[in-house]
Amino acid sequence: MKYFPKITGEKIYLSPINPDDYELYTQRMNDNSITDNLGNTFIIQTIYDEKKLLTDKMPENTFAIIKKENNELIGNISLEIKYPVHRTATIWIFIWKKENQNKWYGTQAIQLMLNFAFNTLNLNNIMLEVFDFNQSAIKCYHKCWFKEIWRRRKAVFIQWQYHDVVFMDILAEEFKK
Repeated sequence: MKYFPKITGEKIYLSPINPDDYELYTQRMNDNSITDNLGNTFIIQTIYDEKKLLTDKMPENTFAIIKKENNELIGNISLEIKYPVHRTATIWIFIWKKENQNKWYGTQAIQLMLNFAFNTLNLNNIMLEVFDFNQSAIKCYHKCWFKEIWRRRKAVFIQWQYHDVVFMDILAEEFKK
């Protein structure tokens, strides 16, 4: 697998997605321990669907998160800009394996993406959604200066329970380098 550092940090770099990783992505997108946090456990992702997604439908600002020490693919981060005129976007991230979570990789990936969003793409507001049970992610987002702006109560049904969707955002003027 080949990766190309586009945005580099201390422990990781962000690379364009490699479509040859479609089997690994398919495996991850059918793992309930990952998809529960994404809210799409009910979707069955086929190899064909994942390959098509990675080659034809991947949003423009989507990157693979790669560990510098061994060039291991550990997750994804994406910045979805729907209406550039408003200078707003939604950020999505996931780190696949538990052993790579709570190691600062996600925090660094978000900070790298925010720097790219605010200082390269000239965006003004970045928003995200997270489920209330994902406390480690919420803690990470607070470390990256996101603030809770709203909750949609009992909006998702995961593992036989209803959960809140927490909406958070950050403004360019709040971003700390």
